[in-house]
Amino acid sequence: MPLPASDRRPQRFRLPQAGADRFAIAAMLAWLAWLAVSAVASWRGLSPLIPYLTAPLVAGVGVVLGRLAAGRWRRWWIPPLLGVLGLVLLVVPMYANAQAAVGVQLVALASLVLLTARPEPLAPDDPALGVPDTFLLAFTAVIVVAGVLLAARSDAASILVVPLAVLTTTAIARRSGPPRWVTVSLGVNALALAFAVVGWLGTLITWPAWLNRGSSLSSARHLLWRDALSLWRKNPITGGGPGSFIESSAIAGSRAGLETVHSSALQVGAELGIVGLVLFVGLLAAGLALAARGTRPAALIAVAAWSCLGVHSMIDHLYEYPPVTLAAGLVLGWASSTDPGADRPSRA
Repeated sequence: MPLPASDRRPQRFRLPQAGADRFAIAAMLAWLAWLAVSAVASWRGLSPLIPYLTAPLVAGVGVVLGRLAAGRWRRWWIPPLLGVLGLVLLVVPMYANAQAAVGVQLVALASLVLLTARPEPLAPDDPALGVPDTFLLAFTAVIVVAGVLLAARSDAASILVVPLAVLTTTAIARRSGPPRWVTVSLGVNALALAFAVVGWLGTLITWPAWLNRGSSLSSARHLLWRDALSLWRKNPITGGGPGSFIESSAIAGSRAGLETVHSSALQVGAELGIVGLVLFVGLLAAGLALAARGTRPAALIAVAAWSCLGVHSMIDHLYEYPPVTLAAGLVLGWASSTDPGADRPSRA
């Protein structure tokens, strides 16, 4: 039965549950303010500031674009555009682990497309559909394949994409999910555990031999993390300032590709201190708040994707790559645009 004419129009772009938006904006402004203070106090030029500036701003752009796309999923160009995005990222030269992180986000984004694009069966000839179901499935499959291939370029992402795929499949199949407080609690615990493990590994005098067998957690990371903790201990509250790590670490200053700590939390702690780390946690919390404000299944997918990126970033440098934060923002924006009132179970 055809849908009423009013239902054939794309949804208007709106910002429901504005509390999460206000929290995210406040967290971003606080971060930028402390970054300005820290930069002025220890000025080393503009280049060290760029990663700290672009990461939240690009993610914010991704959130807006994700909401725009989610509100117009009936338009025929949305699935092909996402498919082309996935294929382009396969061939664009970029740090392999950053490509892998984008791949994980693409898997989540494709899952949200499937979840929100078909809330109920529609007639094949329904004029409300901008693209037939078969094409939607085909393009979504392209996104998933591209995401998995990208994720395979990193050991960490290859591991993280597995539970994400299980959670997203469950969310799509059941069109439901656990209460939001459960979903967010699991994300918070995963991020906290990852930070605790990295901090503990950085304090070890001898790097475990079994970690040094692969390339993901080689002894070079041990040296980077140990140097970051050393710099942080010298400047616990304010940090050494943006760009100070490469000046204080022998390995970072002498080997190409090791200019950063390869750990988001330790990088922030070393250069921006405890204050910066608290504000960084605020940004992570803002992402979780945005991810969790939609329907339960959408929240499950988005929180899982955001947590996967956060966990991966604890052992690598990812946020400074705009494609990574843009893809993560798209997931947050798409998920946060879904109507929590559409949950089949009682709302959390």
